[in-house]
Amino acid sequence: MSHDPEDEEYTGTVISPPWKVQLSIKVDGVHLLNIRAGTVEELRELMADAVKQQEAILATVAALEGEKRVIPAIPMPPSSLPPRAPLSPSGIEIGPVTITGIQVAATDKTGAKMASSRYSVKFSDQKTYSTFKRDIGESAQTLSSMGKKVYYSVEPGTNPKFMNLASIRSAESL
Repeated sequence: MSHDPEDEEYTGTVISPPWKVQLSIKVDGVHLLNIRAGTVEELRELMADAVKQQEAILATVAALEGEKRVIPAIPMPPSSLPPRAPLSPSGIEIGPVTITGIQVAATDKTGAKMASSRYSVKFSDQKTYSTFKRDIGESAQTLSSMGKKVYYSVEPGTNPKFMNLASIRSAESL
């Protein structure tokens, strides 16, 4: 015999929150700032205060990221998104595209060990860009293994003849 909670009369206490209105703002693409108030006018005042305190809010959100450390790779469930790579410095993103290949090289053309591995990422738009930034390279690997569509941006390399991969993010993380 199964138990159906709707068959029972609810005898508990319902606690209503002390606020009447709430506004949730995505601060950096990941973290939410909830502003709660008793009235719309109070919400306006709190929003104005938040704008004045935006530097402190952003600093607090940055502190939530914690210390950077290497965590061994583990399989991710399909609904999870990888850690965020840095945002596009130029603000111009290309996509959505898929990643069609990634090559990681620890040595240069002469066979000498490089200070940082080079991640060469090929996209479905037939473009290939490289980066020496591990966080961007690892994000690309994770997104590729999950089959996610991505947006990416590029920036001039040390040698102006080349463009480097500057950022990459899931097209689903908007």
